[in-house]
Amino acid sequence: MKQRFSYVLIIGMLAAVSLFIIETFAGETKAQIKLSSEEAAWLKAHPVIRHAPDNDYAPFEYKDENNRIIGIAPDLLKLIGEKLEVRFEVVPAPNWSATLENVKQHKADLVVCATKTPERSKYILFTSPYIEFNNIILVPDHISGYFIVKDFAGKTLAAIKGWAITEYIQKKYLDIRFLWVKDIKATLEAVSDGAADAVLLNKFAAGYWMAKTGITNLRIAGQTDYTYKLSLGSRKDWPMLNRLLEKALDDISRSELEEIFNKWTFTREQGWRPGTQVWIWIALGAIVVLLLIIGIFIWDL
Repeated sequence: MKQRFSYVLIIGMLAAVSLFIIETFAGETKAQIKLSSEEAAWLKAHPVIRHAPDNDYAPFEYKDENNRIIGIAPDLLKLIGEKLEVRFEVVPAPNWSATLENVKQHKADLVVCATKTPERSKYILFTSPYIEFNNIILVPDHISGYFIVKDFAGKTLAAIKGWAITEYIQKKYLDIRFLWVKDIKATLEAVSDGAADAVLLNKFAAGYWMAKTGITNLRIAGQTDYTYKLSLGSRKDWPMLNRLLEKALDDISRSELEEIFNKWTFTREQGWRPGTQVWIWIALGAIVVLLLIIGIFIWDL
């Protein structure tokens, strides 16, 4: 009897150890990165970093009906905050141009969805890109043919001031005119209503807003030659922040990044996908069940 009791006690201890190990693993899936003494001192002196968001860049970053900034970028920033043990505070702005101006004037410290341009590089330091893509060309569906950007010489594009692709086109294609509007929804409406000939958008934002607004009379008619490389951009007088953001990005695994992107770009019809935490608890349950089976087997010996 004592021998059986000892076996059960051992099984119980093994189960407890397994619980501890898996709980520890679960807590460290987003572990903090190793910092130098200089980096740690800088973060201690700057425990709050001011984030200047884009209100209208779904699904990357946008404002929801409750006035919260949500999307891929805020989730990425949350993960970076956990790794660096720093808090990010939102500094609101009415539009993207004002957002960039806040960083330029040091009223905010970083942006999360920014493409490096010569103009922005005067006051912003950029990390390596975390995603790259080309914009698509959207035209009314009664217009046939395949287009490239230069085909719109003498025509009008719906656009938003401050966008990197807008600056690029203004310098390279001098004959293209622009209809300036306030947000992505308005660019799509302008083309849909015939006020503009086309709009250049990333497929993620275009898909989101076309579904949200119910606009169905536009089609993809080509792709631009301009590659968006979204990076984190921070104020130029804080090179240490850029260094820390780069370090945090390097520490983010491919699976962590994919989990964030899948959350915001997969449709509901594609079904639920278990995340890392779910698999950890499945493994925990399997180990506990296995240990109980072994305990019962030993008890019956």
